[in-house]
Amino acid sequence: ETVSLRTKHIKDCETFIEYNYYRPYLSIQYISDQLHISRAYLRNLFVKYKNTTPQQYLIDFRMKKAADFLVSTESSVSVISSDSLVVSTQKLFTLQWGQVSFLVFGV
Repeated sequence: ETVSLRTKHIKDCETFIEYNYYRPYLSIQYISDQLHISRAYLRNLFVKYKNTTPQQYLIDFRMKKAADFLVSTESSVSVISSDSLVVSTQKLFTLQWGQVSFLVFGV
């Protein structure tokens, strides 16, 4: 297996998440099935080359989208968390950014 094929698999996963992050059925198993690679292989690639897991990458992507929407729209936190599929807005913002997020976003 070449480095470029590994890079392609990582990029394909990132792109898939970018276009599908809001779908409730999105899981790492679903993504790996769509990319025709094993879940374990995808995880190993992310850990080795991105220093994170695909699951954490998906959570981080959803959190970033939620933060972007909070800044750029008038939507409420509950609407944004629902639309971004952030299960627990308060818990995830606390885990991701600590208490500063409550001051900035008024959560």
